[in-house]
Amino acid sequence: MNKKNSNSGIYLKYAGMGFQIFATIGIFAWLGTILDRKLALKDPWMTILLVCVSFIGLLFWINADLSKNKS
Repeated sequence: MNKKNSNSGIYLKYAGMGFQIFATIGIFAWLGTILDRKLALKDPWMTILLVCVSFIGLLFWINADLSKNKS
């Protein structure tokens, strides 16, 4: 594969990253609201916790993916 096709493949790979981040955080926030309702919590602690966990997990995933592509 030539260099032009290789670069366009990398661009296409990361083109959907914003959607993946948005969808992952959205799903975890939705699950958190369900847990908050089931546990009858006064404050949305499960939502906050799951959103933070998903964000940290996404940061590790992005870091690992970018580090893999450097080498």
